[in-house]
Amino acid sequence: MTTEPADQAMSEERARELCAQLAATHADRSTHQWLPRRAGEGWQVMKVAIPPPEDVLQASQQAEPSPSPADDPRTAHDQNVGPWVGPV
Repeated sequence: MTTEPADQAMSEERARELCAQLAATHADRSTHQWLPRRAGEGWQVMKVAIPPPEDVLQASQQAEPSPSPADDPRTAHDQNVGPWVGPV
């Protein structure tokens, strides 16, 4: 791994090159990423942890079919005409 001297300001281009190199070769490349950032008069490379993926697979619950509606206890006349009709 190459490092830049602390007393020299790194250019943005060099910081991006170093980020690409670290992303390809560093042992932590599966858990971290490297990004360039402005620091004072130059640029530096910062190491950022990648959050672990969320477990999006969950147990599913199967919906059971709803029961058929119960039979209407009213007479056919009450079902069709209703109680609001006068005497027939």
